[in-house]
Amino acid sequence: MMTTLILGATYRIFCPDCGQSYDQGILEGFSRVPPLTCGYCGAHNTSATRLPDLRFENHGTVGLVRPLSQLGQHFLDTTHPEDAQFLGQAMAVEPRYVAGVIDAAVEAGLKMEVA
Repeated sequence: MMTTLILGATYRIFCPDCGQSYDQGILEGFSRVPPLTCGYCGAHNTSATRLPDLRFENHGTVGLVRPLSQLGQHFLDTTHPEDAQFLGQAMAVEPRYVAGVIDAAVEAGLKMEVA
């Protein structure tokens, strides 16, 4: 049995038998990768891929850090500076500070994507 300590992460489940794919979140307090059994057809040869927790978007003069999972949202909630500006759920970041945010996210074990 494969285990991990990632809490609040989201996984993409894919079943090659029936072709279905769906997202499954790991609730806080659990420490196991989702069962590799298809929720649609019951096949046991499904695969689980961890989805990104944060998306970094470059908009020229401003970057946006958008949470994509509970873990990403928790990271932003607990690490953003007091004077941080938010556009919806995304935190606005000046380009010169993006590297620092990425370093902190990597250190926290988050998975990221760049858009």
